[in-house]
Amino acid sequence: MSADNAILVLELKDQFRVTEAGAIDNLYWKWSNENHSEELVSARLFEYFNKSKKFNDKGEAFSFASKLFSKAEIVEYGIIPLVIKKTWGQLLETAREELNAEKMFVLNNPELKNRGDILDEINYSYSDVLTEISREKYAK
Repeated sequence: MSADNAILVLELKDQFRVTEAGAIDNLYWKWSNENHSEELVSARLFEYFNKSKKFNDKGEAFSFASKLFSKAEIVEYGIIPLVIKKTWGQLLETAREELNAEKMFVLNNPELKNRGDILDEINYSYSDVLTEISREKYAK
């Protein structure tokens, strides 16, 4: 059985974030696609990295990632850098738009529209994105 996990280092224009994550192929998935996208999905990046440790220095981020790697029992894919040419705030705005589009897709899909579990999952993430956008706005 595959662990399907990695230590992920998200490199943004204004910061770095590090997390240990499983099911990492989900970073390329959204409800409106039957297949995985070829691009990272901002909504999934938010879900994976929202509560993660934040760094301003690349060296510190990778040092922390190395510590996580050495403490982990199994890490199938090692340390993976993910470079996004956006700030955290820009990623949040894109995630908000993607989550809204996912919700509309589900509501307009006859096979999915009555799936409360799917809508709950999207709504929780949407609410978390809005909260983080507010925090970012008022922290400045």
